[in-house]
Amino acid sequence: MASPRRGKGPGRDERGSTLVFFSVLFIGLAGFAGLAYDAGTLFSKRRAAHNLASAAARAGANEVTEESVRSGRPELAATAASTAVQFVAAAGGRGNAATLPPDRVEVTVELDVTFDFLGLFGIESATVDGSSMARVEGTRRG
Repeated sequence: MASPRRGKGPGRDERGSTLVFFSVLFIGLAGFAGLAYDAGTLFSKRRAAHNLASAAARAGANEVTEESVRSGRPELAATAASTAVQFVAAAGGRGNAATLPPDRVEVTVELDVTFDFLGLFGIESATVDGSSMARVEGTRRG
């Protein structure tokens, strides 16, 4: 009577191969879940940067000179850009603002993103930006 063959071939022992297969599968799925989480964080911060830029641009566009309002043609005050930058800083971001006389404020915001999963592979953070422009109300100029 022949003893069961070990090694390669139809009679080999395959105990434990299912455990290895599911371990590799689990690691792959966990990796994809981690990437999806960090990608969601990145896109969320990008949207937050755009929303902050929009709000800061509106805050800057609210800075108008009293004389221009009385004349019926509102124009930006000299403090419009600094008001927008202060708004961004108060929200925890970094930003730049520029006025486009006589009636527009343009703001660019940068926010830092910290990665949880990608940090395990040396990619710990990134910077996202957003920009927006606002116009002083009541200025429909050709």
